[in-house]
Amino acid sequence: MPRIDARLPKGMRDFLPGEVLKREYVIGVITDVFQTFGFEPIYTPALEMLETLLGKYGEDADKLLFYAHHPGGKEQLGLRYDLTVPLARYVAMHENELMMPFRRYHIAPVWRGDRPQKGRYREFYQCDVDVVGVASMAADAEIVSLLTTALRRLGFADFTVHINNRKLLTGIGIYAGVPQAQLGDLYRSVDKLDKIGLDGVQKELAASGIAGEAIGRMMALLQHREGGLDALSQVRVQLAGVPVALEGIGELEQMVEFLGALGVPESRFTVDLAMVRGLGYYTGPVYETYITKPDNLGSVTGGGRYDELVGMFRGQSLP
Repeated sequence: MPRIDARLPKGMRDFLPGEVLKREYVIGVITDVFQTFGFEPIYTPALEMLETLLGKYGEDADKLLFYAHHPGGKEQLGLRYDLTVPLARYVAMHENELMMPFRRYHIAPVWRGDRPQKGRYREFYQCDVDVVGVASMAADAEIVSLLTTALRRLGFADFTVHINNRKLLTGIGIYAGVPQAQLGDLYRSVDKLDKIGLDGVQKELAASGIAGEAIGRMMALLQHREGGLDALSQVRVQLAGVPVALEGIGELEQMVEFLGALGVPESRFTVDLAMVRGLGYYTGPVYETYITKPDNLGSVTGGGRYDELVGMFRGQSLP
């Protein structure tokens, strides 16, 4: 019998029993928090129709989808890239059976054709929680409250949730004079600010063909990135003539007010004007959590509001 090399595809992992037990403990804690906050579990299959997945995440992410097929099969299929687009499809298909607002959680693996590098894998678990059918910023604040509760329960003491709003980012682009067609380039470059610095962002924007004057106005606003609520007051004055920016600022202010009402300490979150989140479906608040101790783990949670995604499947927007 010929010998077969025992090996895994790149970016895939085996877990030994001790590691599995640790993962099950973590998932158990997170599940308990989700249920304590009143969220219900759902299940969706690993495979989705390719048309369900394509065109929802943004051009760069679409390139990372795993296509799936079997001999003789006629359906064009793909492995799910995240648990969010499947949720939008799920709500559109089962809306008449769901109580609104619908509060769901889903803990399951997803697949992305990333180039494997330290800390990134092609198969990994996501622990998702979403509120469907609530337009108020109270829903966004509740998600942040929930994730800070989960991290505390897991023993993390030093972390911060960075919060921004896509409407504010769009407004900054409009104020700077970035053409609508180049806003995607703007998002992608600003999203790399922590890795490449302001100079790197400036060079990337220039390489994208964005005018120097627009880049200068952008850089001036990004100087306020870590100013918290004070930064919002400053940029509100500068962006007074850009309605979508003022709408985003107003939503951020409401969200911070709700976070206070929910008892989330101010030390646990900050308004960060340069925090983007890369996916194309976000429409309002976005947030990302950074753990600084132990071991400076970096970003461990991310999310945001996507009011138009379910509408792609049902023909009418649903927050």
